[in-house]
Amino acid sequence: MKNKSKYGTIWFIHPYSVSPEYPASTRHYYLGVELAKRGWNICIWQSAFIHPLKRYHPGTLAKLLAKEQREGLQLNWLWGPPYKTNNWRRSLNMFVWPFLILLLSFFQKKPRLIVGSSPHIFGALAGLLVSKIFKIPFIFEVRDLWPDALYDMGSLRSGPVSKWLYRLEKRLYDNSSKIIALTEGIRQRIVEKGIEPSKIVFIPNGIYLNAAKSADLPGRYEEVVKKLRLENKFVCVYTGAHGPANALDVIIDAAMLLKDEQDIVFLLVGEGQEKPRLMEKAKHNGLSNVMFHEPVPRSEIGAFIQASDLCILMLKDVPVFDTALPNKLFDYMYENKPILCALRGETVNLIQKNDLGVVVSPENAREMAEVILQLKSAPGLLSSYGGKGRLIIEREYSFEKLAGNFEELMVEALDF
Repeated sequence: MKNKSKYGTIWFIHPYSVSPEYPASTRHYYLGVELAKRGWNICIWQSAFIHPLKRYHPGTLAKLLAKEQREGLQLNWLWGPPYKTNNWRRSLNMFVWPFLILLLSFFQKKPRLIVGSSPHIFGALAGLLVSKIFKIPFIFEVRDLWPDALYDMGSLRSGPVSKWLYRLEKRLYDNSSKIIALTEGIRQRIVEKGIEPSKIVFIPNGIYLNAAKSADLPGRYEEVVKKLRLENKFVCVYTGAHGPANALDVIIDAAMLLKDEQDIVFLLVGEGQEKPRLMEKAKHNGLSNVMFHEPVPRSEIGAFIQASDLCILMLKDVPVFDTALPNKLFDYMYENKPILCALRGETVNLIQKNDLGVVVSPENAREMAEVILQLKSAPGLLSSYGGKGRLIIEREYSFEKLAGNFEELMVEALDF
């Protein structure tokens, strides 16, 4: 196989990228592993402060930059200020972390190409500035539309700050060699912002089949069932972030409506700033049918999904999330589990096209509760959903396949 390492190192820059032992985005890690197998030198710049867990990666607290070699990759764990919630400390982290990339880039071997990923856009902006300094190509990867998401969520108002952020976004689009959109909806929104369609490439999220198959051990889900006492229960699972964007009050409200259904249980696996409030709300209302579990590594999440009867997919009902394909969707699909989707837009189209589950109105607890009861009482209908999920993942959404698309894009940007 041709050794592309002679073309230099490729930098991926994303503060929320993590290695597989953490419950967050492993997109760059697994793409990097596959690209390394193809002969590329890949370096991932990621935050040493792990966002979902609000703690530092072991051995990095007292270091500005900790370098780790793993599976053919170089992981650059870059220090950033700690924070607990979306307050001024997190804002400080968003500015300090990119500044440190700019500073330390002068002491690193010059890369050949930089891929900067959002959110947030400041890390990607640092990547753009470094690419200008080194006079190398820059690819902008858009996972979430910033600042659109902030505006739709009510975190940003019209004014000088929003104008400044939109100017930064436009600069990233205009100065990138290529733009990666993780969903077709994001791609269309970028086109509507005046960007040439031919500049934008769709490379979605997915599943790393090699890791998923390794974690798919016999008896793993039975251990979860036994540990959590889920025997003879109809388990509705939600995995992922517990933040304002996830609208998890709807699950608590649905659980209140189903309080008398003793065999229906809601299992929420993950972490986020809303979790303490949600736990208190469930406790205050005496909801023994709601269980909260700490976040688990990606290698273990499949067992929790396998232990469920129905997987819940939801976000807040705001326009920007019509473009979303949440990471957990692919986890659910890989396990061939029926999905209860409380979203609009692109995710709904994928689910309905492939009979992956049932769609309800976003942020509608009563409708969610009614559909759960219907599915529980109709096991034949329930089992008809989701059966093609893994096949679709293997065909269209594996990181093994997507790495090939990524490689084609890098070759085009490098023009060799």
